[in-house]
Amino acid sequence: AIFDVTTHAADLATATGQKVDDEELVEAALAMGKEMVGPQWRAPGVFGPEQPCGDDATATEKLLAFAGRKI
Repeated sequence: AIFDVTTHAADLATATGQKVDDEELVEAALAMGKEMVGPQWRAPGVFGPEQPCGDDATATEKLLAFAGRKI
């Protein structure tokens, strides 16, 4: 649930000009997502293909890019 809920929170925060301040939480969510999201989940309506983001991206940007959001 940490991956799903944190990704939605990051989506909402980004869309409303806010940010998720808990970098440790976001990094944990990204790590969990990388463990559980395989090719079977990369389908329309679930998760799109991982998007590129720079090495200097924030943890939130990396999470959203992993979830298929364009950064």
